[in-house]
Amino acid sequence: PAILADAKKRNLDTLLLGYMQRNQPVTSVNELKKIKIPVLVISGDQDIDNGHPEILVGYFRKGLLKITDGTHGAAAKTERFAEEVLKFLKD
Repeated sequence: PAILADAKKRNLDTLLLGYMQRNQPVTSVNELKKIKIPVLVISGDQDIDNGHPEILVGYFRKGLLKITDGTHGAAAKTERFAEEVLKFLKD
């Protein structure tokens, strides 16, 4: 997978990252479809490391997709990301 190749390229401890991943929550598509409140899915335009946000947003009854500039790690640091989150919370 691309994430593993990237971790190796960056000389990260893949064993440690593997142990950390074991504790990540897993939510099934059926569980996501049960969520009744609005959900903001926000993604960088270069962030497809973990799948496509267009697919993810479709799992929610009231999903809203916003795309900002950036990769998986950089998108959350953009002004547009912050603006979209604040707008969503205000609405």
